Amino acid sequence: MRFLIVFLMSTIVLFQTNAQIKPLGIPIHFSAGDWKLISDDFGTSILGHDKVAGPIFIIEHGCETIDDLKKLLDDGYKEEGLELFAQTSARSIDENMVTINWGGSIEGTQVKSEVIGVLGKNKYCRGVSIVTLTQEGTDHSKQKETIKKIAQSIKYIQPTDPQNWTSKLNGHKLVDRESHSSSDSSPDGSFYVSVSSNSSTIYTFCSDGSFRYDYSSYSSTSGSGLDANMNKDNDSAQGSWVIATIKNTSMVKFMYPFGLVEYKEISRKESGHYYLNGSQYTKGPSDYCE
Repeated sequence: MRFLIVFLMSTIVLFQTNAQIKPLGIPIHFSAGDWKLISDDFGTSILGHDKVAGPIFIIEHGCETIDDLKKLLDDGYKEEGLELFAQTSARSIDENMVTINWGGSIEGTQVKSEVIGVLGKNKYCRGVSIVTLTQEGTDHSKQKETIKKIAQSIKYIQPTDPQNWTSKLNGHKLVDRESHSSSDSSPDGSFYVSVSSNSSTIYTFCSDGSFRYDYSSYSSTSGSGLDANMNKDNDSAQGSWVIATIKNTSMVKFMYPFGLVEYKEISRKESGHYYLNGSQYTKGPSDYCE
């Protein structure tokens, strides 16, 4: 459930649900008074209140430093139907917290937001952004009070790894390579066209908790009356990784220093292949990690 949907709901009805002890995805406990956890997704939790309209969002980030966190918040937030812009610059509250004000609109309705970003300083959770979202001109003092309480009460919980995926992946890489080609021609052979493409996705896991992501693709087109056309695409990134078991499902959590956090379900089939979110990979040794 995303910002837009929940905000539109909160302007119509107030949430009435039973509170939960902690989020399913983010490895934290916190105190939120009579605000209740109403929705969970990997890396995003939503709180509602049975008397106060306007949700509170808790969003996990992968930032490793205060400067990384400030830049993430200065960039605002964007999703389909919603864009929030920084109204102030992110500023430090203490050594591991920053705050900022956002503003924007949803379906023509002006909204405001106050954000507290928290730096986790541990290997399994880099921290969270705690976000209010209310209509412009309305009182959001209750939300502001609550996000401060949440930020000050956060306690981190080390994820479990009962299937020992950490040892299985340490010092290895998972590789997904795909290749496709096709061709066609006219009956008399006067016209033909050929298309081919290759791609490679590699995740390399190091025992110090760091990982490297590499993606490359290549495609070519040729044929009668066509100039040969070649396209190349390359991308790489680095960050930290940890195994988290959520609802008895093993997940790899990838944390990127620019803020992105990805959860990917991992499994191994009898064929020997590994799977990340349903995509097939082959495991092999890596000389990238020292």
